[in-house]
Amino acid sequence: MLVCMALIRLAVNTDEFAERIKAADSQLGSSVNDSYNGQVLKVGDKYDAQKVIDCVRSLKYDFVYRKMNTAAGVGTGEMGKSRYLRHGLQAESQIPTGKWVGFSSGKWGSMEDVMFGDYYTYMQSQAYANTAGLMFHEHMHNIGFHHVGQYQVPYTLQGVVTDILNKMLWKDEIYGTKPSLKNKYSKQLDELIAYYLTEYKDLLTEDTIFDPDMK
Repeated sequence: MLVCMALIRLAVNTDEFAERIKAADSQLGSSVNDSYNGQVLKVGDKYDAQKVIDCVRSLKYDFVYRKMNTAAGVGTGEMGKSRYLRHGLQAESQIPTGKWVGFSSGKWGSMEDVMFGDYYTYMQSQAYANTAGLMFHEHMHNIGFHHVGQYQVPYTLQGVVTDILNKMLWKDEIYGTKPSLKNKYSKQLDELIAYYLTEYKDLLTEDTIFDPDMK
């Protein structure tokens, strides 16, 4: 999880993330109703791509990862109010934000899995990209993005992050080229992973036994 947190942080701060979000402008719109300080957001309203980017990149908050009794490979996240609406209007510390993200207790890979894949190990490297993408999707629920009706913003953003990470870790597509972003970001990736494993090392020693009676 700590490695994937580093991957998310790197992915959303790349030039490619901003370019891909802007290119997906037609897919960015609200699936929620919200209002704050005279400003109203309705289901179906279009989002501004740059504001979506700013909302994601500026996010800093405390949260909890939970193990949940759900199907393997499934995530869930507590819905927060629309950060998109409130960003720049309401104090950061006062924006109602979801406090937890939950995952199944299935196997998500291990530290023994290779980070950078090749023909024989790509499934291991993809585990990092796919898990980080899912984690990011659920964090988007924490800040009020949803996927009901016409717009599926968490899925759109998840797809962008997962694709960028695959281009760093494995290759651009299954039958395509070598990882086009590996050389560009490998140093930053190494530094961020080292930071997360050092800064949050105490979390690695905490009890993570899954109790199916606790949801």
